[in-house]
Amino acid sequence: GVIWAGVLIGVAGITKQEFALTAAVTWSAGLLFIHRRDWKGLGLRLSAAAGLAIAVAAPVYAYFLTRVGWQTLIDDCHLLYTKIPASLVFYNSARTGLDQPLSSLLQMFGGAAVAIGIASLIVLSSTLGTGKRTLLRNCALTFVVSVAIALGIIVVSHGRWDGSPLRALPFALVGLMAIHFFRRDETKPQFALFVIAAYSLMALIRVALRVPSGGAFGGYFLPTSLFLIVYLVVESLPGRFHHRGPVDSQNLAEENSPRDSAEPLRLGSENLIAARIRLIGTSILTLWLLVTMIVFGYRYHKTFPVLLTAPHGSLYVTKDNARAAQEALDFLAANSTPNDTIAVVPEGSSLAFLAGRRMPLRHQILIPDFMDAAEEQRAIAKLADVKYVLLLNRPMREFGLEAFGRDYYQAMGKYLDENFRVAKVCGEVKDERLQIGAAHFFIKILARSS
Repeated sequence: GVIWAGVLIGVAGITKQEFALTAAVTWSAGLLFIHRRDWKGLGLRLSAAAGLAIAVAAPVYAYFLTRVGWQTLIDDCHLLYTKIPASLVFYNSARTGLDQPLSSLLQMFGGAAVAIGIASLIVLSSTLGTGKRTLLRNCALTFVVSVAIALGIIVVSHGRWDGSPLRALPFALVGLMAIHFFRRDETKPQFALFVIAAYSLMALIRVALRVPSGGAFGGYFLPTSLFLIVYLVVESLPGRFHHRGPVDSQNLAEENSPRDSAEPLRLGSENLIAARIRLIGTSILTLWLLVTMIVFGYRYHKTFPVLLTAPHGSLYVTKDNARAAQEALDFLAANSTPNDTIAVVPEGSSLAFLAGRRMPLRHQILIPDFMDAAEEQRAIAKLADVKYVLLLNRPMREFGLEAFGRDYYQAMGKYLDENFRVAKVCGEVKDERLQIGAAHFFIKILARSS
């Protein structure tokens, strides 16, 4: 186990440091679960795995450092987390929720309220007709209070939270880890649940305070957490009411109504509630899955309805972008050859690939602050060799600044203004005065003034 763990953590470290961190912390948590207070055994196995991981990853990093160079790996890719650009800090702060930590925590409590409300509603529905009046009253009260709290937080969040209970996943995962670490119940897979919860928590570490309910990155963050949600609904919640001992026939006759006593297995009221919770919970999860599939499929089809076809491939794009992109590709096909080089700024190098044109810039996406002044000058020098520059209406607001050439990389923008002219404006609005951030998507094709 130690050998495989060390090797696989090393392989993960080669692909991405974040993956290695997740694997290493999960492995360490699993060892802590096994060894408990055996600190010597824990330390030996951790050291052995760490040594193997370093032995696997270090030669690969050394090879690429000699072949690619320090600047690309350390400065450009921030391998050692040095010289982190302010724009990247801004972006990650927004992703993690650290830009507004109090608001993010409030939304997490709101997510917990939604989850508790859903659970209480499931139990409430499952308790009807069983004579458990106290349980019914408690569930109803819990549901009302949870809904009130969730609605209040939605109002004060001003649209920053969609009401998803997934916001509270970090709370749930920490709770699961604590419960299964200290619980002594041989009927439950304590170790497996603890490790899965630890891995899920580490997978969410980049969005710990602002867990998404889907979107472009949901598929990377959520899968194992969703497994645990299924376990909680189908196994853990019903287990709170399941009667494991023999059923007393006298109590059974007193507690069950005539309709309930006709159940094939003649369950006691507690077992009946557990069975209903499992059925209702499974039904809700199934409905959630079906609705999610339909909604995501519809959204994708609606968002990217146009198939853009080019000599080197095809790409589904939004309706707003389709016309401008197709016009740009047609222009390049008619006015350039595969031997010509072009630049696409600030983002959109896929157009160069689709058109079969070379792009000489080191940075495929011109994100604010990723190039220092010297690197910007090197990029400007590369522009001396390009035939056309495609300027896309791509604001970079998620990185804290909006317009290329105006808010960041002004030297590069000035060079384009002085040495290039607008040859064509692609898109629905043909106005040379359009600026990045405009309501309509456009692509300005700039040709050299001389």
